[in-house]
Order: sequence, then C-alpha cells, then structure tokens
Amino acid sequence: MKKIIGYKGFDKDLKCRGFQYEIGKEYHMDGKIECCRTGFHLCTDPRDVFRYYAPGDQNRFCLVEGSGTFNKANEPEDSKTAVSDIKIIKELSLREMHLVIREYIKEHTTEEASTSGDKSSASTSGNYSSASTSGDYSSASTSGDYSSASTSGDKSSASTSGDKSSASTSGDKSSASTSGICSSASTSGDKSSASTSGICSSASTSGDCSSASTSGDYSSASTSGDYSSASTSGRCSGALAVGTHASATAAAQGVGVAVGYETRARGAVGAWLVLSENHIDDNDEVILDCVRCAKVDGKKLLADTWYMLKNGHFVQVED
Repeated sequence: MKKIIGYKGFDKDLKCRGFQYEIGKEYHMDGKIECCRTGFHLCTDPRDVFRYYAPGDQNRFCLVEGSGTFNKANEPEDSKTAVSDIKIIKELSLREMHLVIREYIKEHTTEEASTSGDKSSASTSGNYSSASTSGDYSSASTSGDYSSASTSGDKSSASTSGDKSSASTSGDKSSASTSGICSSASTSGDKSSASTSGICSSASTSGDCSSASTSGDYSSASTSGDYSSASTSGRCSGALAVGTHASATAAAQGVGVAVGYETRARGAVGAWLVLSENHIDDNDEVILDCVRCAKVDGKKLLADTWYMLKNGHFVQVED
C-alpha cells in the first residue's frame, strides 16, 4: 500500500474541523475521497500547514502518515492532500516545525542560509528559500515567496517579505516580522514582538511584556503573557490578549478581546470589545467574575479610548 509522510495542523485540543484526533492513533474513512471536501487532510510541504493553522493561537502540529486513497488539491502551489487513512505519528513543537521546514527547503531548493554563531546573520533572496540562525544577537531574513526565517537565540530577529512566508523566534527580547499576504509571525520569548502587514496574516507572542501587531485586513494578533498587548489595524481583524494587565486594540469592524486580571481594550468606531472582570482570591488565584461585549459607537463607547470592566460595566481608564 502506498504511503506518504506529511504534516498536519490542529487547534489547541488536537481537533481539525471539529474532528478529534489522538497522538499515535490511526483513522479510516470510507467512500469517495475529495480534497477540501472529504477524507483526512495533510500537507507534504510543511510550509503549507501554516496556511491553514498559523503559528500561535495555541495551534498544534503533527507528523502524520497518509495511505489508502489519495486526492491532491487543485492548486499547483499547494501540497494539501486528502487521504482515506491517516496515522498521527507524533506532535511537533513550533521550533521543530521550522527545523523540518529548513530541511525540506534544503532538499527541494538551492536557496538557503544558515548560521550558528553569536552575532551572526543569515539572508536569502530567492523564492522558496529559508534563513535560520541559532546564536545570540543573530538575525535571519528572507525576501522570497513561500520563504521562512527562524532564530532561536536571545535578542535575535527574523524577517520575511515574501507572500505566504513565516517568521519565528524563540529567544527572549526577540522579534519576528513579515510583510507578505497570508504570512505569519510568532515569538515565544519574554519581551518579544511579532508584527505582520499582509492581508490574512497573523502575529502571535507567548511571553510576558510582549506585543503582537497586524495591519492587514482579516488578520489576527494574539498574546498570552502578562503586561502584553495585541493590536490590529485592518478591517475584520481580531486582537486577543490574555494575561494580567494585558491590552487589546481593534480596528473598525474588528474585535478586541482582553481576558485576565485588570485587562483593558480600545477600538475604532465600529469595533467590538470583549472584556473580562476578575478578582484575586485568598490563594492568589485569578477568578473570573464576568465577561461583557460592547460595540464602539462613538457615543456610549468612545473611539480610541481604553476601557476596563468594573462591576460588570465598561469604565474609561487612563492611557
């Protein structure tokens, strides 16, 4: 029986389109297998996984094996494939995903740059290229479509300017930036930042005092650390900030969500704000009291004005 190795994305509960998966389990589907309609889906090119499940937002990724009946996506640049049988081999961390992407590009293209020393840099300018560094104070940059940039050192940076590209860092005080459509940026170190400017792009951080920002329509920004901030400036975008003293800023027709102790949110006219009110109990645990949602109409809720929940009501707070 023909078998292919691929990669698959899931939400935080290891679900994909509502179907629950488990590590090490095998699944079978009878009937016609048609990509984007029926069957189990995987990508043979690991970069394509980020098109469906962006880094961050607590999304998870796995190495999988497909077999049985196959049906590939109609788009020539997309490796997405539907199969009748799939095995979830093992889970991969975001760092492991970028190492897999690096190896994939090395095997399938000639454009790659890599360094492992402190204060080093890596740069590529070709399509389908990658740049990777692992030293402190290092940088990685790509300018080609479908490219990736990854660093793992403290105070490092990763930047891409190609469409559908990704940038990731795992060191403290690091930054990740993309400017291509459908691109993604992710950081996991404290005081780090992630920024995107492309439509349908995403930015995610998980360290305290970090920030995530997007400027494209239909994009998302997410942070999960204390004193962190998330902001979007594109229409129909979402900003999510989770943690103590976290803040969210939403553009018109967007949504700003701030969940945690003494969080705040603001938005342009037409934006929706979602806030939680919490208190700290005798065991120093943060307890959720209530959640409220309201629209910035320019009257009851003013534009570009910070709000917190107090006694279940939206109350203005100083910048």
